[in-house]
Amino acid sequence: MMRPIALSALIALAAGCVAEDPGITKEGFAQAAAQAVCTWAFTCCDAMEQKAVAGNATDQSSCQVNLATTYAALYQTADPKAWDPKAARAQVDAVLGAAKSCPKAYDPMTVLSTGIVLPNAGPGDTCSNTWQCTTKFCKGTVCANPIKAGGTCSANEPCELGLRCVVDTCKPLQPDGAACVDGTECISGACGGGKCVNSPTYTCDGK
Repeated sequence: MMRPIALSALIALAAGCVAEDPGITKEGFAQAAAQAVCTWAFTCCDAMEQKAVAGNATDQSSCQVNLATTYAALYQTADPKAWDPKAARAQVDAVLGAAKSCPKAYDPMTVLSTGIVLPNAGPGDTCSNTWQCTTKFCKGTVCANPIKAGGTCSANEPCELGLRCVVDTCKPLQPDGAACVDGTECISGACGGGKCVNSPTYTCDGK
């Protein structure tokens, strides 16, 4: 005669049956990303910063509508075979995590554009979006290398990892006391009185 299964064994068996999170599909990503970014913006940012993120949206719901449309358009041509649903889940969760801790000079779009679509184009290959390039830089219609320190940069011509575009020039992140325009230039993530500072009083843009 078989012995009754111990309660602990039943609990372990039930735990083993929990389905693994499949991640976020390409079709569901725009809404999930918009919800995460708008949660962050309306939790961590002041009114002017919220407008910079959400455009004419005045509340979190309208922000989500606006950004969901933007994100859907951004990834509409992505090859479903190159889509990484687990990476998409991780990036959305990372933004939601930022909404709890409110780090200074945080850029959710940098997070959301990393690793979700496996890049399949190298330098010199044609592209239509940055996420298609292994270099994470689509210049016009060609994958290019990010700008090195001292090179001329812009919002559409990014610097190498660890550098920031300051007055059209790629520069390293600056220590406390160094001159700055906004927190993205500083190691601390905050710029006050024209200098990098380490202070909790600055909101999401680090100013």
